[in-house]
Amino acid sequence: MAGIPELKSLAARKQALVAQSEVYRQTLAIELENLKLYRAGLERKFRLLRALKPLLFIAPLAGSFLGLRSRLKGEPKKPVRGWQKWWGAAMLGLRLYRKAGPMVAHLVARRNNRSRHHRRFGEITP
Repeated sequence: MAGIPELKSLAARKQALVAQSEVYRQTLAIELENLKLYRAGLERKFRLLRALKPLLFIAPLAGSFLGLRSRLKGEPKKPVRGWQKWWGAAMLGLRLYRKAGPMVAHLVARRNNRSRHHRRFGEITP
């Protein structure tokens, strides 16, 4: 009669393995969906690069027509004039906005949130 407990333990082990394989199957399906989403994002990025490809070929020519060129090592730097000065300032401002903008927005939101929920002398504000 020693065979019956062994059969029960084998049946329990089989059920555990079936449950584990089902969990792995569901995990695999979720990971495949994640890969599909990642691939779609990459395709979107490369589509943008493909669209910009003609501009990347034209940009050096446009730069030479506008007077933008690289200097040789010993050549003195020309003073910045006119629109170039404003263009540099605009690019610097854009870079600062991208870096510091989210941080400033977060601080302002925290300050507004704190002032809304401030209680003074038992007064309750929504």
